[in-house]
Amino acid sequence: MIPEAILLDRDGTLIVDKEFVHKIEDIQFLPRVIKALQNIDKKTKIIIITNQAGIGRGIFKEQDYVKFRNHIWRVLEGEGVS
Repeated sequence: MIPEAILLDRDGTLIVDKEFVHKIEDIQFLPRVIKALQNIDKKTKIIIITNQAGIGRGIFKEQDYVKFRNHIWRVLEGEGVS
């Protein structure tokens, strides 16, 4: 049976959990994550979830998060993960 969707937390599951990470240059995928994502059936939706308390605390802005998120998507799409 192929799952309809899989939910993955971003920090600590896909990328290294650095406190309030929000800068593109700080993105570091965990080992074997991209390969694992590539092995998920293409029929299964991959949903990345995240709680970004840094926005509410004023450490970074929502626009910073959007740039960061979009960069992660571009990297994954470049590796055949959508």
